[in-house]
Amino acid sequence: MNTIIVIDRQFASGGLEIARLVAERYGVTCYDRELLARTAQESGFTEELIQAQDEIPGSSFIFSLIADTFSEAPLNEEVFFAQQETIRKIARESENGCVIVGRCADVALRRHTNLVSVFVHATEPFRMSRIRAEKPEYATLSDEKLLELMRKKDKERWSYYDFYSQKRWGQAKNYDFTINSGLLGIPGSVERIVSVIDAFEKNGGEKRWLQEESRSS
Repeated sequence: MNTIIVIDRQFASGGLEIARLVAERYGVTCYDRELLARTAQESGFTEELIQAQDEIPGSSFIFSLIADTFSEAPLNEEVFFAQQETIRKIARESENGCVIVGRCADVALRRHTNLVSVFVHATEPFRMSRIRAEKPEYATLSDEKLLELMRKKDKERWSYYDFYSQKRWGQAKNYDFTINSGLLGIPGSVERIVSVIDAFEKNGGEKRWLQEESRSS
């Protein structure tokens, strides 16, 4: 395999577990917290600082760049730009492909023709059951409080992705395909992603329309 697989996910949908299992299947690295450590190593920021700023939406600074004006970047945006550069380096170095979780990796790698992006989602009852099974600290929360937690986490990811990508988080047209992990289960979701990647690579492992776009621009 030489495909870069980007997996974005609703909170508690099993996206991270699925990403790690897909990476294990192909014998490649899955970058989640590993991306934070790598960014810290290359940027000079501490890993603790990067973790504190991880997947936090930006402010108006990015629009000042578009408008060709200047203002000092807030810390969370500096961390975002450092992560984006690290993602690009990882993609260049990953001869056998890799799996990257979230962090707008599809934005950083939008010109890569060997990129496949996936969005993992599930119903709220499925996600609630996963939280209660895997996170004992939340086991005593009422359904109302648990829903509030899930929606808060999703809103953070939605705000982050929408701000930096100028696209809609979770909207099917912004990804190559989506997976309902509650419908397929975790193993079934892994098998579905693997079958798509295998078909993609059998077909040449590249998005030819991106190559055409690049030649014409």
